[in-house]
Amino acid sequence: DLVTGDVAWSVELPAVPGGGGERTVLTTPLVLDGLVVIGWQAFRTHHMVSVLDLETRAMSTEFETVTLSASVPNFNATAMVTFRPDKQLMRGTIRHLPEEGGGLGTAYLALGNAPNSSPHHGWVFALDLDAWRTGGAADAIIHRLSTTLDVDCGAEGSPDAGLCGGGIWNAAGLQMYEDDGGVTRIYFAAGNGRTNPGRSDWANTLMRINTDLTFESGCDPTACASYDEVNPAEACMASCQDVFIPRLAPGEAPLTPEDGGCDGLTFTECYRVLDADLGSSGPVRVTLPSGDAHFVQPGKDGALYLVDGENMGVMHQRLQLMDFCGTETDECRAFWLGMFVTHPAVAYVDGDPVVMLASNMADDTHPSGITAVTVRDTADGPRMSIRWQTPDFASADARRVFRHHPGRPVVYE
Repeated sequence: DLVTGDVAWSVELPAVPGGGGERTVLTTPLVLDGLVVIGWQAFRTHHMVSVLDLETRAMSTEFETVTLSASVPNFNATAMVTFRPDKQLMRGTIRHLPEEGGGLGTAYLALGNAPNSSPHHGWVFALDLDAWRTGGAADAIIHRLSTTLDVDCGAEGSPDAGLCGGGIWNAAGLQMYEDDGGVTRIYFAAGNGRTNPGRSDWANTLMRINTDLTFESGCDPTACASYDEVNPAEACMASCQDVFIPRLAPGEAPLTPEDGGCDGLTFTECYRVLDADLGSSGPVRVTLPSGDAHFVQPGKDGALYLVDGENMGVMHQRLQLMDFCGTETDECRAFWLGMFVTHPAVAYVDGDPVVMLASNMADDTHPSGITAVTVRDTADGPRMSIRWQTPDFASADARRVFRHHPGRPVVYE
């Protein structure tokens, strides 16, 4: 009840096949035409999708519960990458693509890892809601995608974040935008793990895929022929039309957390040490007064990446907004928290896009709060600049608040 807060009614989720574990809902469900599509899980045993009928206030009798499963060929078709429910966690918001000409359309679910325990991968499932209703659970899943097509994932249970990986774990889930031709494409950032175009491993990247879950990176095969996972070549990364790989800007100083944890390491190595995966947050698209559209992607490393909207391999700017957690005398209480685990909001002020996002900091030295960044065209290309921060990052308040993961800012007009 919206006034009293009392429970007006409730519905129990279906039983787990074979008993399973505790039933948990972490995803934001999809509400559609009086139906609620719910992604839920019995932790480490099953990942399920069910439908609630809002009119009857009961689980729908028209939709059998679907158990997620998948098996896709690895990067060179010598083995199969198999969905492991014990290594996955479903957290992202369920997204919807309407059906042209009517019908219920398609629901999309994304899964990440729980926790960094090998072998895990990022997974996306597409469910045809009409086929599901008419043909049953067996007809529901029409497409599957794994972000890392490797089976060389190290020892079972290894916590090494550099093996396979690529979990899609941000709560905002998949983002959908139409391209210049009016075609809807899906965007998401994959979490920590292995990045290697030659092995179709896309952990720590921002990916653009098709609604049928097909993906072509567009990376130049010649420039990426000898991909160095420790120190990848700029020519290779810049050539990738439909994927962005984070890196330092030319001439930018190496990442140097004050505790010395990344001394002597490359950007990629530091990312691995800090658990600073790009998948902590999702991308937002911004459109400049010129009409050009680009993407702003936060990272756990406390930076914002301005990514070209057409050729995603091009990085226009890397803006370090947050200091790294921890000092020699003030140890970071949880380095894995990172500095950005959120989803930005976008508003337009005098035609300029303003991106707002909340940070976090697990020490008592560095400031944290909400930052607004303006994106503008300049003589050097599109650039981001800080518009405001609250609390004032020079104040004591900014060293006291936002010490753990925040929610997501929302713009009301």
